[in-house]
Amino acid sequence: MPNYFEKIAYDKSLLKDEPVLEDLNDFDVANYISYEAAYINFIRQVVVAQKRSTDLVFNDKVKKIFVDGGFAKMKLICSC
Repeated sequence: MPNYFEKIAYDKSLLKDEPVLEDLNDFDVANYISYEAAYINFIRQVVVAQKRSTDLVFNDKVKKIFVDGGFAKMKLICSC
C-alpha cells in the first residue's frame, strides 16, 4: 500500500525502552515485532536526533520544536 506510513497512528505500547542511537544507520528493524513498531521507534529516534542537533546550535535553550511541511501532517511526529 503506497504511503502506508502516513496512516500509522501513535501507539505508546509499541515504544521500546532503548538507548538513543548515536547514528541512525544503526537502527535495526529486525528488533521489532511489526512494521508499525519499527516505524514508531525509528521516528522517535529521528525526533531525538533533531532535538540533540538543535541543542548543539542553540545551547540547550530550545523548549519547543515546531514541525511543518509533510511531517506536520503525521500525528505520529506530533505525539513524540
